[in-house]
Amino acid sequence: TQIVFVDTPGFLRTTSAKQEGLMRELMVTAASEIDDADYTIVLVDAARNMDDDLREALTTLMLRAIHARGRVEMQTLEEGEEENQFTLKHAHPQDDEDVPREKFAIVLNKVDLVNPKKKMLTLATELGVIGDNCVKYGREPPSSHEEELAKFASLSREELFAIEKQFPPVFFISALEDDGVQDILNHLLRLATPSEEWTLEADQVTQMSPVERIEEVIREKLYRSLHREVPHQIEQMNRTYRT
Repeated sequence: TQIVFVDTPGFLRTTSAKQEGLMRELMVTAASEIDDADYTIVLVDAARNMDDDLREALTTLMLRAIHARGRVEMQTLEEGEEENQFTLKHAHPQDDEDVPREKFAIVLNKVDLVNPKKKMLTLATELGVIGDNCVKYGREPPSSHEEELAKFASLSREELFAIEKQFPPVFFISALEDDGVQDILNHLLRLATPSEEWTLEADQVTQMSPVERIEEVIREKLYRSLHREVPHQIEQMNRTYRT
């Protein structure tokens, strides 16, 4: 089984990104990489206070995860087909699934920094409600409680079950203390699906070149010095590289 993780830039609303002076390319990258993912982990800093901007950003992120097309693979050529012919297919065609599966999970990180713990449970409940509502209503929430009741009253038990199967799970972790991380990995392994070919070779840990890996190490050191989530506005120049 192979699981490929794609770490996107921090996802922000456009207005928040402008306030922090972030480049448009970073926003586009975060959104496009979600569209190509089979599954999205919505990572939230549990020690951060929730505000309207964060709620809106998380809602947008969850909706993108729900509508993500998933990875695209080349189909194996049938006998008699020319070598330059190929067909792209989605790894998870929704129409072929008996029961739709969840498309994202909510992960609360830094839970060791949250006190009292009741605050963390309140946050988890709020995020769970946001995630469930994204699954139930998509981009068009009901305008009233009566409209909500009318919508679900017309659904069969099987249809309600299919919706509930897509509700996102909530995980509590402390990456610093390696607490709860294995639970997420086990969950991803249970969701893994067959693939015609591996994305990376068995002994390949990244698609980055050696120079790109060095650049990431430098960025990590800058982060530790600046205490910023991501130092986007810093540009580095590598003059020499030796092996």
